[in-house]
Amino acid sequence: MNLPNQYPGETDKHFRQRRRRGYINCAEAYHLFRFKWRVFAHVTFAQLEISHHKRMSMLFAAIASSFDAHGLKFKNAVWVRCEETGKLRRAMSHIHFLIAAIPKHIDIAEFCQHLGSRWRRNGGGLYKITPYDPILDGAGYIAKCAGGFNGFSRETCGLTFSPAALAYLKRTAERGV
Repeated sequence: MNLPNQYPGETDKHFRQRRRRGYINCAEAYHLFRFKWRVFAHVTFAQLEISHHKRMSMLFAAIASSFDAHGLKFKNAVWVRCEETGKLRRAMSHIHFLIAAIPKHIDIAEFCQHLGSRWRRNGGGLYKITPYDPILDGAGYIAKCAGGFNGFSRETCGLTFSPAALAYLKRTAERGV
């Protein structure tokens, strides 16, 4: 059996979980651990039937509004999102996302509160938006379904990096980091 190697920056907790569950190594999950995340979020939708386009518009509007309110540019936002379709009674769509590269001078708790408020104002449902706590392993939680492996499919669970996150990964690869 080919046991997985621990990713740089991956928590021990997530690594043990990947080994115990037999998760396949995946480039998308590997890259999740290359960021210093500042926000972990889980958002749901107030309506059951809502198009993918509308869900993404709501999410990006809430994030962009929060960035703007804190003097930041959304085009520079470093985030990754994982859209899942729940498996219990009803196939409910929800999104988990992480945000990095928020400057240290920004009050992260206030940023999270503002983002939650914007989410609700844009017609979103329930949410939990908190400062990132590495002990809770939010990156590991999102990585569970990266790449369409490990019992998930890209149709029910997709992982997407922001353009700024992809640019960061490209720069680090070019430097050999």
